Amino acid sequence: MQHPTLLKQLRNRWKAANHGIALIMNAILLTILWIVMIGTYSVIRTMLMLFSKKQQPGSFWRNVSREPSDFRHQF
Repeated sequence: MQHPTLLKQLRNRWKAANHGIALIMNAILLTILWIVMIGTYSVIRTMLMLFSKKQQPGSFWRNVSREPSDFRHQF
C-alpha cells in the first residue's frame, strides 16, 4: 500500500517543478515579446518621423520676461 503514497509525492514534486519552470519560461517569453513589439513600434515610428514633412521644434524652451513683479507670483 505504499505505492500510492510514493506516487502522490512524486506527482506533487513533479507539479511543483513544472510550476517553477512555467514561471521562468513565462517571464522569458513575455520579456522577448515585449522587446520585439516595442522595438518594432519604435523603429516604425522613428522611420515615419524621419520621412514626415512636419517640422519638429528645436526646443521647448520659452522666453520669459525679467520683470521683478514676475518673480513674486511665479505660478
